[in-house]
Amino acid sequence: MEAICRNNVLKEQLCAKDEELEVGKGVAAECDYLQGRLRSMQAEMDQNLIKVEAMSAEWMGKMAELDRKVAGLESIESAWSAASARETALENTIRVLQSKQESERATTMLMEARLEERIGEIDRETSTLGDRVAALEAEKERLLAQIESSSAVAPHRLHEL
Repeated sequence: MEAICRNNVLKEQLCAKDEELEVGKGVAAECDYLQGRLRSMQAEMDQNLIKVEAMSAEWMGKMAELDRKVAGLESIESAWSAASARETALENTIRVLQSKQESERATTMLMEARLEERIGEIDRETSTLGDRVAALEAEKERLLAQIESSSAVAPHRLHEL
């Protein structure tokens, strides 16, 4: 009986070991499945890493292009700002020159008015001098006539004496 008992114990142990073996086979199968899944995920990660690196390179190129465009826009903005400042300076210069031109016109008109006034004075003085010259010419003619008449009378008087 002891052998039967021992046989039963061994059968039970064998059954337990068979169950353990079945569980171990299930665990091994699960482990194989998980390892396959892990390899698949690793391959997918490697592919994703390659895609990320490609996208990173693409983004770096796009960022470099954007940096160039920003630099171009900043250059345009700087040129526009300089042109705007130049425009403002030129407008101010034009206003100053226009003001100066208006001032010179006013000065010229004032000078013309003064010259016209002076010309009028000179014309009046010329007229007065012309009148005085005419009067002096008449006086000269009268005096010459007097001298001639005195000269003609003087020889007669000398003769009379």
